[in-house]
Amino acid sequence: MSTSSRGLLRVVAVGATVVALAPIGTIAGCAAVPPPPEGAGRLTVMSFNLNYGLSGDEDTLAAIDVCACDIVALQEVTPAWRRAIEARYGARYPHMHFITSEGPGGLAVLSRTRITRADTLAEVTWFPAQRVIVDGPLGAVQVLNVHLRPPFDDDGSMVIGIFVTPEMRKREIAAFRAQLLSIPTIVVGDFNESSGQALDHLGAHGFSDALALANGQRTWRWPTPVLELSDRLDHVMYARAAFVPVEVRVVERGRSDHFPVVATFGRRPAAGPKYDDHTGHRPPALSAPPPDC
Repeated sequence: MSTSSRGLLRVVAVGATVVALAPIGTIAGCAAVPPPPEGAGRLTVMSFNLNYGLSGDEDTLAAIDVCACDIVALQEVTPAWRRAIEARYGARYPHMHFITSEGPGGLAVLSRTRITRADTLAEVTWFPAQRVIVDGPLGAVQVLNVHLRPPFDDDGSMVIGIFVTPEMRKREIAAFRAQLLSIPTIVVGDFNESSGQALDHLGAHGFSDALALANGQRTWRWPTPVLELSDRLDHVMYARAAFVPVEVRVVERGRSDHFPVVATFGRRPAAGPKYDDHTGHRPPALSAPPPDC
């Protein structure tokens, strides 16, 4: 189970299944970037926390079918989840890399096209990260798959954890970002925050959140006897100097407490800035875009 560390948690009534779909538009007051021309390459990426307690659940496994994705990044992948994924999706996604755990720390990336490199990045607090390079329809793309610290302190207290874990998540993402290679990058996963220091850190280093185009749609829910809690904990952060989001969806499918987040990208037009090395260093002739573009 994941919980939000910011807000604390919006409360919503249990409702019917909803799909939120948003085309590219203006984000946070910045001028919209025109989408790539028709016929240009597209890359579709999914992020989905499966929930390690549901290993092998058929309805949750079937939720991966909601898109013809090029890359699927999964969190909370157990050995049992790995067996189920390989059995059902091995033909569709012939290239897979797993970091399994009996607890919530497992990760996986599934790809239609060749994975040229895959690395496990050591945990900073609780969970490791996964760095994968895929030779896909937009060329070489680096995917950083993360599951950041839930809002629990080292003694398991959420009351204290809400206040101390935002800085922990920032330390995690900063350490993982420092290990990225200098190629166009997408950072995906369960950030365990709807807004906060980890997302702000990436925003300050050249990334934007595709979820901003999903019209406020929740990515996580947790039923209680009285009400259902919900929040936006899962994100697809893209290098804004390299990619343009074309379409973003949150699909309420499966029995996990999280929903699949699906984002389609094109290449930023050639007239735009070149990608940087994600450390904040840019070629002298290029200026950084506004923080939220």
